[in-house]
Amino acid sequence: MDARAKDRTLSQASADRADPAVRELDLKLADIARQEKRIQEKITNAQKVSNRGAMVVKVQSALEDYARVLTTSKTQELRDAVVRCFAKLWRKGDLVRRIEIDPRDFRVTLFDGQNRVIPKQQLSAGEKQIYAISRLWALGQVSGRPLPIVIDTPLGRLDSDHRSHLVERYFPHASHQVIILSTDTEIDQAYFRALGPAISHSCHLQFNAAEGRCVIDKGYFWNGQDSDAVNAG
Repeated sequence: MDARAKDRTLSQASADRADPAVRELDLKLADIARQEKRIQEKITNAQKVSNRGAMVVKVQSALEDYARVLTTSKTQELRDAVVRCFAKLWRKGDLVRRIEIDPRDFRVTLFDGQNRVIPKQQLSAGEKQIYAISRLWALGQVSGRPLPIVIDTPLGRLDSDHRSHLVERYFPHASHQVIILSTDTEIDQAYFRALGPAISHSCHLQFNAAEGRCVIDKGYFWNGQDSDAVNAG
């Protein structure tokens, strides 16, 4: 065998030995490439998640800012409405000249005509009742929704002037549907007739002690015919 042939034989043997090593190396390189691709995909997905997270934070911050602005606006609207309603119902309209509502905790502060704070615990029972009704009335106005209202024994702590204010200025206008639960000494015949144009139905709840239940009769406390006549008028 000449030198050239011997060299070719040695080269072929070396190549044969190198092929498995090369294939193994190629496989490792391919595996590394796949791992690199997966890592890159994870990085890309992480960036997307991060971007979405940042966007969520921005949106949440914007919503919180909007909620604060809206809450402040609504509380200002409510405070003005409460003052208007109170002035309509209280004979001394300057008792509560303005109110402030903290939009963070909704704490209410009352002020008189001299801009002095009025402690709510110093209000009389009648003043507290008118204030509570004013808040209820104002909430209905600010909400903009036709909400039915149920009023239970509304005139018990009020004098005649404030009773008249409620009968004339509040009950007929409080909502599209108002249910008044009253005794005959509160809504008497005079007030019943004054409310007549706004009354749709009237009934008398009488407790039957023998049966242990209330019985519902048409008409008010007095003669049913009188009640029907008021309703018809």
